[in-house]
Amino acid sequence: MAPKFVSATYHLDIKTAEFVADNGDHLLRTGGNPAWRFNNPGNMRPPGRRVITTHIGRATMRDGKQFLIFPDYATGRAELKRLLRDPDSYAQRTLAQAIPKFAPQSDHNDPDRYIRSVSERTGVAADTRLGTLTDAQLEQVMDSIETFEGYHGNATTRSEKWVKAARVSLTDGARPIPNQPVIVRQNGKESKLTTNATGALPAIPYTGGTIDVLMANTRDEWQKVTSIGLPDGSKSFLLVRDLFVAHGATAPHVPRGEVTAAKRAPFEYRIEPHDTLSKIATRFKTSVAKLKEDNKLHSDLIIVGKTLMIYGGASGAAAPHAANSSGSGGRVGHLPRLPVQPSRHPYRRRLRRAQPCTLECLCLHLTPSPQRQRSQPQRPRRLQWLPLPQRLLRARPRLPRLAQFLHRHPHPAQRLTPHPPRARVHRPFKRALRKV
Repeated sequence: MAPKFVSATYHLDIKTAEFVADNGDHLLRTGGNPAWRFNNPGNMRPPGRRVITTHIGRATMRDGKQFLIFPDYATGRAELKRLLRDPDSYAQRTLAQAIPKFAPQSDHNDPDRYIRSVSERTGVAADTRLGTLTDAQLEQVMDSIETFEGYHGNATTRSEKWVKAARVSLTDGARPIPNQPVIVRQNGKESKLTTNATGALPAIPYTGGTIDVLMANTRDEWQKVTSIGLPDGSKSFLLVRDLFVAHGATAPHVPRGEVTAAKRAPFEYRIEPHDTLSKIATRFKTSVAKLKEDNKLHSDLIIVGKTLMIYGGASGAAAPHAANSSGSGGRVGHLPRLPVQPSRHPYRRRLRRAQPCTLECLCLHLTPSPQRQRSQPQRPRRLQWLPLPQRLLRARPRLPRLAQFLHRHPHPAQRLTPHPPRARVHRPFKRALRKV
């Protein structure tokens, strides 16, 4: 059984058409004219809108134009007949109209000479429609086209040679290896090939002896992978590479010096309402312990309006100014006096919104001096802040005189903006002072 060609390639540099059969053998056609090499008696080119499925390859010429390659002469001639019978292409045209389209002058053809040659060989008039020709007349027209296209020219230079070949594909066991350089050694000659995207090498023709396939190892040394002998016929080989080459950047052998993070410049941060040490530490990417160490804090208590040093302690041996340092562990202690800033709207805020919210109570105690006590025992002279009961603090908005006193004498730890004083004195205030 004759082999069936499945693909074809044209090598323009050596003017050789290579046909690949289904059994792996290769047929090399050289000499003659392109129409004979391609099994294309009409020198048909790839169609624009028509669909041709019988060709097995395309040949690209030096001017960039292409010709179809058919598996055999019968297939090429049958495709030429189908083209001339096509009602959308040539069947509705006359011979004088069909030839200029089939062999245009832009392809270095002579349409008038072509028409005269076909008409003289077949006896068909130039104004005859191709669709009205009989099969015998159409065969004569095809014979004359075949002769004019040079299919039978240079017959003495024709050469066909069957060559056994090996087809080699590379894989790592799971996927093909593309772009892999390979050296093929045969009869003392070496040729360097590269796999395509599917991991296949170009066909390796067998010229005698064995075919050695060499690949580079991890040390970039060419190592023989296998030897191929083809005494019986063409074969296909699948080579599984059991090693791989990994590319990557490695660390230097000499260790680098210690990389220290850039030191952040310290700055002051003013405490806002609802701030805590943990929130501030999270915001500035530091720790609560570091904040307490830098600001010399003995507890987590902070006061709104004070400042904290971030990323470093305060210069000098200044006392901590962000929170009170209570020696007894309580929440109330001596607080440094803050400067009282005048408010644009002193009576707009309510007293219960005053800061700091961490103080449990306000401190108020009236101690008259001995001299003023003899003359005016009911009038206070010297002031001192002490804790007040919670019930007095709850009644604070309802104590006008206490509000008036706090407005005139602000607490050292905060600036208070109470309600404006009232004229009347309520009894709860008097009772609260008695209990104190």
